[in-house]
Amino acid sequence: MSGILRCFIVEDEPDARIVLKKYIERVPFLELVGESGDPISALFQVSNTRPDLLFLDIEMPDMNGFEFIRSLNGHKPQVILVTAYPDYALQGYDYQVVDYLLKPVPFDRFLKGVYKAANLPAAVDRKPEPEPPKGSQKSYLLIKENKKILRISFDDIELVEATGDYVKIHLDQRIVITHSTLTKMEEQLPRLLFMRINRSFIIRKNAIAQIDGNEITTLNGRKVPIGVTYRGTVFDELYIQKSYKS
Repeated sequence: MSGILRCFIVEDEPDARIVLKKYIERVPFLELVGESGDPISALFQVSNTRPDLLFLDIEMPDMNGFEFIRSLNGHKPQVILVTAYPDYALQGYDYQVVDYLLKPVPFDRFLKGVYKAANLPAAVDRKPEPEPPKGSQKSYLLIKENKKILRISFDDIELVEATGDYVKIHLDQRIVITHSTLTKMEEQLPRLLFMRINRSFIIRKNAIAQIDGNEITTLNGRKVPIGVTYRGTVFDELYIQKSYKS
């Protein structure tokens, strides 16, 4: 990034606008060029001010955030969605938004989003993806089931479920049960492809078909709750994965 990111806030809640303005003031490479609580008026203001980055609420009167994005003509800034509703996270992918922030937004989470918008390394702590030794990158697990050793491709795993001293590996067509723990499985699965969503489940990110509130539905129709303490991490990981692809 070179220079300053010029920001505009579209948010109908005054208190939420105040928080975002205070956060923007604390970041040296951000400059606020405008704000609006009315999305209709904001369309014209964005066209005139031509910001680099838009902080956009979703649930607003007269026009929601996605309608706002579709209505932008000509200049199209980067967008960070800011909302109290987790339900729209996957829909945000379709609009190629930079990030998806859940209210109330902590400052460190705000920073992570703007650093992605600026194409800078994150200033907040995040464990780097472990790099396997050259020539040893695997795309499968070796799992013991009864007296057999099974080779299971990562792409075939939808969920891994803890059940007592065993784990259930949910595949497209069957379930494999093996003596292990979820922690051990988490260590064997690549973090770029899989994530923990509650105390009992690991999911393959590309197997997520829908997020409705705090419930994930997989491509095969399995429904799994998102743990309260895992919710922030789940949405962070989904948008971190998107940024790797873009």
